[in-house]
Amino acid sequence: MAFCQPPSDRELEILKILWDCGPSTVREVTTVMCQTETLAQNTVQTFLRLMEEKGRSR
Repeated sequence: MAFCQPPSDRELEILKILWDCGPSTVREVTTVMCQTETLAQNTVQTFLRLMEEKGRSR
């Protein structure tokens, strides 16, 4: 499936976490991301939802 736009830097960060950790919950992805910066869990959840809609995650 071809995408009109490449993944954003944030989407790539999330994808790398999923590739490294395998299937993960929003909380697990947030925990890894918060090791380098502060993010709200609902922000990560929104990114994951949008990525799923785009077909970049499931």
